[in-house]
Amino acid sequence: MQPECVVLTMTHPNSRPAIEAIELTRSLPLGGESVSILKGVSFTVDSGEWIARRNLRRQPMQALVALVALFCGVFTIGFAAATISNGRQRLSSRELPKGGYNIAIYAAQADAGPVAAVLEREGVKA
Repeated sequence: MQPECVVLTMTHPNSRPAIEAIELTRSLPLGGESVSILKGVSFTVDSGEWIARRNLRRQPMQALVALVALFCGVFTIGFAAATISNGRQRLSSRELPKGGYNIAIYAAQADAGPVAAVLEREGVKA
């Protein structure tokens, strides 16, 4: 587990503190009770010290990333739907020709005469 605050000290010995907190207290409601989460915490931050607090901007960044991911997902779904619709329109516009040589009949050499006779009776040119 990482600490909540990291303090890097770079102070001049005679300087006053830039931030001084004395006896901080904090409580939060839990159910019907109040729970103390800070009890009398004191600290000082001297001028020249740096304080880095974790998770200061974590929630806004998560929201931004979620919005970007949502936008990408919606864009991808829309693009896929348009592509599928376009493909279906192109396929439906192409019809196979109704006439021409679009049938193949295989028969033994001995049966070629009777098969040709049946096709002629049906109006199919062999």
